[in-house]
Amino acid sequence: MKYYLDNFEISEPSGFIGATFERATHEKYYGYWGGIGLNVGASGGKIKFTEDKAVKYIKKQVAKYGTKTKVTFKVVDECSKSACNNIEYQIDISDYTEVNCCEIDLSFKPVEGQDIRAKMETKYEVIPTESLTIQKIDNSNITIKGIYLKDAYQQIIAKIGNGSTFKSNWLNSCNNIFLSNGENIKNQINKPFTLSLDMLFDGINPSENIEYSIIDNEFRVERKFKRCDSYTTIKGGFESVSKTINSNMLYNNISIGYKEWKGEPAFDLQAYNSVRNYTTGYIQGSKKLDLLSEFITSQQVVDKSLNSNETSFNEKIFMFWKGETTNGNYNKHFTPARMLERHLNYLSLSGDIAYTSGEGNVTYSHTDNDVCDGPFDIIENQSFNNYTGELIESLFTYEFETVFTIEQFCRLKKCVRFEYCGEMIIAKIKKAMFKIGDNGINTISIVCG
Repeated sequence: MKYYLDNFEISEPSGFIGATFERATHEKYYGYWGGIGLNVGASGGKIKFTEDKAVKYIKKQVAKYGTKTKVTFKVVDECSKSACNNIEYQIDISDYTEVNCCEIDLSFKPVEGQDIRAKMETKYEVIPTESLTIQKIDNSNITIKGIYLKDAYQQIIAKIGNGSTFKSNWLNSCNNIFLSNGENIKNQINKPFTLSLDMLFDGINPSENIEYSIIDNEFRVERKFKRCDSYTTIKGGFESVSKTINSNMLYNNISIGYKEWKGEPAFDLQAYNSVRNYTTGYIQGSKKLDLLSEFITSQQVVDKSLNSNETSFNEKIFMFWKGETTNGNYNKHFTPARMLERHLNYLSLSGDIAYTSGEGNVTYSHTDNDVCDGPFDIIENQSFNNYTGELIESLFTYEFETVFTIEQFCRLKKCVRFEYCGEMIIAKIKKAMFKIGDNGINTISIVCG
């Protein structure tokens, strides 16, 4: 391990007092989220410097910049494995304490602010770069300007700047979602419109079941499709292991579809991109999941937005699936039943899923071979029973604490493998808290499932 103040290498600090580092999955965006490096945040505690060159460096910065002093402390793991990560946090001088000229105690806090995490809800103008021909209900065609989803993400990340980068294996292989707004559609013009990373999540996730992750300054969006492709093995040393039902991922009722789908009343009964409601086999709870997209995919709304007197849709975001913009083949990728099917890899944890009600054309049926999802044969008012695919969530969560080193924490993977009651468990980390003890014994507390 190597240690740095800014880019100035120092020896290991003399001690951490009550220091805690955390990594966790994000409650909304699902992917790994937190501070720099291995998504590490730091909270509480202080750090003690006694090395002469470290003390002199900090004193020099404080003398020069006063209350505006910014010093970054880094722990760099130089191992050769891909799992190696670094820890970085900001020195806080608000409780600067100097003892006998040769010892400094300081608090620290996560590196935050001018990076992606602080910009999730910031809206940016995206510039339409592509054209798409769509068919109206009367069979006439119009050509609209917009942008494909991958390009929208790339434009936003580029505007966030500060070394931020974008990655998506999903969109590299399947970039079929086309976005535009009502004004561009209505007037067939090429005008920039605004999007944020949070808007894209709220619009796309109900259909595609995605997750956002941040590692260092890399922003990544993928479909949620796999629990654990690699793991860290933890061998014994547990004082105790608790096993509880993963109630956060169990739902009794589900609504899925779109917040806006109605066009002219005469055509609403034809609208299949509307809303569906379901109940699950989880009868003990009463938790409801709303997966209603902020974006619009209904052909009926597209036609209504073209009305010369209609302006309410001008700023709304419309979503189209490349290759599905003609009558009889209009945005079939985005029907509510198809949307639900893409969420079965965690919703099925709640048991069989029974259709109860819906709006619009709930008897619409379609069979095809989706360019991204593969073949499908589905009826919009069907139920979903006996799911046989891989679940990305476990029915149980486990919690334990064990002795750990900072090197082990830096190399911790997204999943852990450990023994429980004679069985080897592989589980995704929900939250990991690494604590540097005052007595020199460091521990980690892990919640996984």
